[in-house]
Amino acid sequence: MSTPAIIACIIFGLAMLATIGIGIWSGRGRERSLDEWSVSGRGLGFVFILLLMAGETYTSFSFLGTAGWSYSYGVPILYLIGYLSIGLVVAYLVGPLFWTYAARHKLVSLSDIVEHRFRSRGLAILVAVLATIFIVPYTQLQIQGMGAVVNAMSYGAIDLKVAAIVSFIVAEAFILFSGLRGSAWVSVLKDGLVILAVAFLAIYVPLHYFDGLAPLLDRVVSEKSQWLTFPGAGDGIYGGAWFISTIILHGITITVFPTSIAGYLSGTSANALRRNSIILPWYQLLLLVPMMVGVAALFVVP
Repeated sequence: MSTPAIIACIIFGLAMLATIGIGIWSGRGRERSLDEWSVSGRGLGFVFILLLMAGETYTSFSFLGTAGWSYSYGVPILYLIGYLSIGLVVAYLVGPLFWTYAARHKLVSLSDIVEHRFRSRGLAILVAVLATIFIVPYTQLQIQGMGAVVNAMSYGAIDLKVAAIVSFIVAEAFILFSGLRGSAWVSVLKDGLVILAVAFLAIYVPLHYFDGLAPLLDRVVSEKSQWLTFPGAGDGIYGGAWFISTIILHGITITVFPTSIAGYLSGTSANALRRNSIILPWYQLLLLVPMMVGVAALFVVP
């Protein structure tokens, strides 16, 4: 393993140890109960809800996948900002409703809400099974993204499959031990590192490779104009109809995704969720940076 790879792995290992330490520390003095593990005893305030939901919304795909889509197709990647914006509008309306109903009846999951509201154990089981089935590809995507990061960070010294397996074990052990509160506390560290990394890339990439953002955009307009209009580059399947239908479908369904429901139910109040839906769209500005990186790669790694 090369010296840069060793240094990167050491830094990554220290970050993982810090993550585990934060998870353990966050659970000190807390009651070991299902309510505390799954929804943090409904004790997360506005700031922690904001960081938690940001972490749930902006995942490894948001940065790795966004850059890849921008590189491959161009402007269709804006569907990401479109559906997240619609989703937060819907969340402003339905999030407080979920929280109020669950808090009143002391419920901790979507299946609990369904069973209590519709008086149907069978329907609750069906919802739980479907939620589990459809969250598997989502989890697999995050683990694969983590594995890709570790593989690239080690300059290929750590096999992609090994990296994914280790990432899965660490992530699941952390979740089982610390619950949702640990995830919220770790989001403080993670989001801070993400913001620093994105700020660095936003400045470094255009200056280092193009002497500024304006020259980069000029080259895109003159040499890669297809990336700036629908249906974008590639085989032309990501046109206007696809864009509109996708942002509407994703925008609605993300509000009832299991991870979103857990975020709703962990808040201290319905008002905290409303404030979160108002502020969180500003976080989407960060996504413009990996989009820019993907476009820059058209000229750096053609």
